[in-house]
Amino acid sequence: MMVRRMRAVGLIGVAAATVLLAPAESSLAAGVETGRDGKTAKVIKVTNRLTRVRVLELGGPQPSVGNETIGSGDILDARGKVIGSFAVECTVTQHEPPVTMLQCLSVLDLPEGQIMFHSRQKAGENPTAAVTGGTGAYVGAGGTATFVDLGNREQAVTITLTAKR
Repeated sequence: MMVRRMRAVGLIGVAAATVLLAPAESSLAAGVETGRDGKTAKVIKVTNRLTRVRVLELGGPQPSVGNETIGSGDILDARGKVIGSFAVECTVTQHEPPVTMLQCLSVLDLPEGQIMFHSRQKAGENPTAAVTGGTGAYVGAGGTATFVDLGNREQAVTITLTAKR
């Protein structure tokens, strides 16, 4: 049961990160930072909430290589208002106790387009993931996201957006 909880927590982190590409007119908490290289990046903070999750034991009893966790949920702005939704799938790619590694893919749906996200992470840890692209208003999006578990199937998400080269 603990592994299922860890996998669900990793799931929400991956999916939520993609919300940070939402337009500035939304109620997202956003700012601009300048890195050491002199380039600016948009930094946005949101909370994600996993609302539906299912574990598929395709590789054998939990945890086993090939097992998948599939879920979806809501993206919340700083006021707690639902501003989008996500879908995510994580697969166990390595299980050598005490280490279990997951590969996660997710898509965020917003009125302006879709955002894609990818990570490889250790189960039970706060992951960092890559924003790998998008459609509509999010074409050319890139960057990273970090996640902090808040409990109760929620995570604080900080996304640093940059344009892909």
